[in-house]
Amino acid sequence: AADIPHPAASGIRPVAAVGGVLPPGPAAPQGKLVAAPVIPAERPGAVVSGSAPVVGAAPTASAAPAIVDPAAEKRHPTTGALTADFLRFGELPAMGTSGPAASPENTFSAVRRVTFADEGADSDVAPDPAGRFIVFASTRHRNTSDLYLQRTGSSAVTQLTSDPANEVMPALSPDGRWLAFASDRAGTWDLYATDLQGGPTIRLTDDGSQNLHPSFSADGRRMVYCSRAPRSGVWELVVIDLDHPGQRRLVGHGLFPSFCPVDDRVVYQRARERGGRWFSLWTLDLTHENPGPPTEIAASSNAALITPAWSPDGRQVVFCTVMDPAADTQAAPRDGRGASDTDVWVCDADGGGRARLTRGGHAHFQPAWHGRDDTPGWIYFVSDRSARGSENVYALQVPDFGTNEADPTRPPTLFEAGVPVLP
Repeated sequence: AADIPHPAASGIRPVAAVGGVLPPGPAAPQGKLVAAPVIPAERPGAVVSGSAPVVGAAPTASAAPAIVDPAAEKRHPTTGALTADFLRFGELPAMGTSGPAASPENTFSAVRRVTFADEGADSDVAPDPAGRFIVFASTRHRNTSDLYLQRTGSSAVTQLTSDPANEVMPALSPDGRWLAFASDRAGTWDLYATDLQGGPTIRLTDDGSQNLHPSFSADGRRMVYCSRAPRSGVWELVVIDLDHPGQRRLVGHGLFPSFCPVDDRVVYQRARERGGRWFSLWTLDLTHENPGPPTEIAASSNAALITPAWSPDGRQVVFCTVMDPAADTQAAPRDGRGASDTDVWVCDADGGGRARLTRGGHAHFQPAWHGRDDTPGWIYFVSDRSARGSENVYALQVPDFGTNEADPTRPPTLFEAGVPVLP
């Protein structure tokens, strides 16, 4: 089986995966999925959708003072007010250095650790749209990755797959009933689906290509994923109808696509064909039979922008920045961990309103957004911030991304997320 492509590695050559997903082991016969339990009813007093993803509710996060990169400051041509140029990512004053003081929100109150793997790594978190549980991949029990379910408000995990091969990149249907994932159990990376209320596992792809990163459409009837053909070596975006999974529709080139929860837009990453060939973020509208032209919504001259995911209302995109991607792709296979300069950002669906959500000398990556109209929502992500350096899932309460009402020319408030160092 081929290696999973590094999210920040440009070009088509796949290398070792970031975020605890180990390179695949030897090909194994197609295994069986552990009988998936029927999801039990909520127990009395359980923390449900919209609450903190661990026991107990977290205080609501208020907006932190805006932090502007002094090197990027410029004057608005009309008002003369300072604005910030966010073309370059990550260049903000370090804590304790010159520039604005540390934000009062740089505390542990708005971030919660969700999983607690002491050995191996947790990654690829997929939150249930209704907020009842999360599914994630983990190597906590052996070198190959399995899928686990953890209910909201609990630290107990239920193992969903048990196979000598790898199961990674889980995706949940809009109703939270179907779980899709990628596995190399048959010798190549293919997509599978299972009913979480019980039933056999269905193989969705079997075409000799490397197929990864499934994502359900808003109506739950289609799926988009990325596929690398053995001859061309190019990563392509493929859409299938789940009633007829053998019929493939190629819609473009790119990696790690995500269907919008409210319409037929897809956000994904694609490498540029010049310069450092670093990834930027693109959207594609699949409303009509013939897709519209792809739109680049965010790019950077000093970072790769990777693994985008939609907000629940489809108005924003959360993603990661990898500073100096070339160094990261060289280091990842050596130590098996994520980039040390990887952070989570958010922007509007048109690329505006960019704000940084994490900062520090640790890896913060693989974001996934859960929320509803009546809750502030949570952004799940993976970090190696724990005391032992193992990768675990964390959740950050979504801050207010509104513009500064006192000065509309100022950029949206920056939220600095402190992550607790827990054993």
